[in-house]
Formats: sequence, C-alpha cells, structure tokens
Amino acid sequence: MAKKIPSIQGRIKWESLQGHDIPLQQQSEFSEYREFMAAYCEARLWWLNEAWKPDASPARKFWFQNRFASSICYAIGEAWHRGYWLTRQELRANCATVPDSQFQRLIRQAQEAGDISLDPMEGDDKRQKLVRPSRRFIVMFEGFTYKYYKLICDNSHKHNQFTRGLRARVEQIEKLDGLRKERLGWSVLDEYPEMTMKPVAEVIGK
Repeated sequence: MAKKIPSIQGRIKWESLQGHDIPLQQQSEFSEYREFMAAYCEARLWWLNEAWKPDASPARKFWFQNRFASSICYAIGEAWHRGYWLTRQELRANCATVPDSQFQRLIRQAQEAGDISLDPMEGDDKRQKLVRPSRRFIVMFEGFTYKYYKLICDNSHKHNQFTRGLRARVEQIEKLDGLRKERLGWSVLDEYPEMTMKPVAEVIGK
C-alpha cells in the first residue's frame, strides 16, 4: 500500500542511500505545482498507452512507433503550427538525432501512407522538396494533442494556476468545434478523428 509523504513548510529532511539523496518530506509551498506535474505525467502515460493500443489508428501507430518517427512528427508539427513548410533538408537538420537510414525510410513510408507530400519548390531551386503535412496528419496531431491537454486539465484542480491558461486553450478548442465540423469535417470529440473525419470534397461540396 502506498505511503503518504509528509508535507511541511520550509526545509525538508534528506537521507543518503548508496550515494543518492532521498527527500523524506515534501514542501507544502510546491503542492500546486506537484499536482500539475502529476497530471502531466498521467497524461503522458495516457499518450503512450493510446499510441501503442492494438486498435490505435495506423497514423498513431506509425508516428509513435519509436522516438525517430516521433521526432520527425514533432518537427513537422512545429513548423506547420508556426506557419511554415520545411524543405526536406531543413527537416533533416531539425531531426539530427534520427539516423539517416531511419529518416529516409520514415519519410518514404509517410509519403506512401498519405501523411505528407514532397513537392518541388517554386523558383530556381526545384531540387529542394517541401515537406507538407496532409490533412490526416494535421487532424491526427491536433485531435491527439487536444485529448492530451484535456486529460491534464481533467486531472488538475480547476483553480490550479499552472493549468489555468491550458484550460482556457482547451475551452477555445472546444468552442471552435462546430466550425471545425462544418469546414473541415472532423471533431475533437471523435475518438479517432483522423479516421472518422469526412473527406474534404464532401465537406466543401456541402
């Protein structure tokens, strides 16, 4: 059975075990921050479990099968949300820890799966390819992270100052859901929005 860690104000006691300092108490001044971090850890565990579930969508299984795919995923996602398409060369530079063979294989598989497209740049340097995330990629990434943010908020007290801004972001994401369904054909409330969203042609054709 778990044992409650004593909480005190001020300086805490430590014990040295095999060269490691072990805190025997927690400072009450940091209790709200610890609650936020506990919610964060729980949400990260949810993320990993969801990504590895047997019935997880092909997009999730692909992008989170290992850290190499995840690195590429986050690099593409960051550029997209900052308003940029990276060239293949720039993407490669942003994923420096990914072995070249893995990078080449994953980019090829992502293109074949329809998660990204590699398009020639306009102008003089047509040899450079732009890496453009597909709608499925964007929906997967945004839907997945929305549920991740929501889980943090659900597991943190509503008055916790560390999650106040995040809670406002989640509420704003939810407020836009009607427009999202109308214009883009998917909802953040769908379990796997990248699999259940309507085709673009069907949405635009309304």
